[in-house]
Amino acid sequence: KKQGNSYGPENKWVPTKVFEQSGTIYITATYFYSLSNSFNLPHGGLGFKTCEKIEKSFSTVDDRMSSRPSDYTAFEVLPLYIGNASNLTEINTFLRQKIWENYKVAKLTDGPTNEWQEVELGLIDENDSGGQGKTVIRYYPSRQKVIAWSIGQHNHYVNPSGNNDDTDYVQQMVDSLKFD
Repeated sequence: KKQGNSYGPENKWVPTKVFEQSGTIYITATYFYSLSNSFNLPHGGLGFKTCEKIEKSFSTVDDRMSSRPSDYTAFEVLPLYIGNASNLTEINTFLRQKIWENYKVAKLTDGPTNEWQEVELGLIDENDSGGQGKTVIRYYPSRQKVIAWSIGQHNHYVNPSGNNDDTDYVQQMVDSLKFD
């Protein structure tokens, strides 16, 4: 948003875009604005002289994730990992490759329709603090598939209906995942 001679950030709804690459699905915003050439405003804070709209593509998402993997947040992109697994050993291998190296399956709990099982994580080395944030992992035994996504420490997905219970909205997103 431009005010006077400065651009400043403004939160708005942006359409979703989905990319698929090598067994991972990335859910992100269709575009974002990059503010640059910052300067100090007379009343305090920062202003920006330039504002560029950047359309997201798989390469822009991949470049940002590669350059900032440790602080890339779910707010910018949601990676949804899908892998093959026919037993507990294969689920654990998938977890170590895609989620966090120091985790293993602690418990499998049947979902409401017995089509899938909820995977609960446990630390391999109890002295490690492990990863941060909520991760949803489901195992589909009949399809020999495991799916995982991390929403991080904060829920960045807002219910477009205006309902303030965003946790419920994330659960709706998780429950909408189906294998055909």
